[in-house]
Amino acid sequence: MPHQAANESNSSSDPPPTTSSLPTTTPAPTAAAPPSPDPLAVQIPAAAPRSKEPGRHKVKMDFVAETEHQISLKRGDVVLITDKADDDWWLVFESGRLAWAPMTYFEEGIIPYEDEGATENVSNA
Repeated sequence: MPHQAANESNSSSDPPPTTSSLPTTTPAPTAAAPPSPDPLAVQIPAAAPRSKEPGRHKVKMDFVAETEHQISLKRGDVVLITDKADDDWWLVFESGRLAWAPMTYFEEGIIPYEDEGATENVSNA
């Protein structure tokens, strides 16, 4: 029996288990925190999408054509845009000619056609 008592005393004096002998658990995944905003970054709002419908638009500023495929524009002119498929260049019909112009040179919104005959009747009355 003294032998058992010696074993019991030894078992209570065993060193604690090391971390390598502990069971391993995988920590639960956590959602990554969003990156903090850069205080020096300039926030530019997204531009409203422009209409892809053909129509008449007013020219915002002069544009000088640089190639034969482009058309020169004068500020204040109203021209017919026939194709807006390209996001940077629109196809313009002006003076019997089709040519390209940068879309940024046109004001937002389509200008409706006016009934020119009604205007003449009012001025002649």
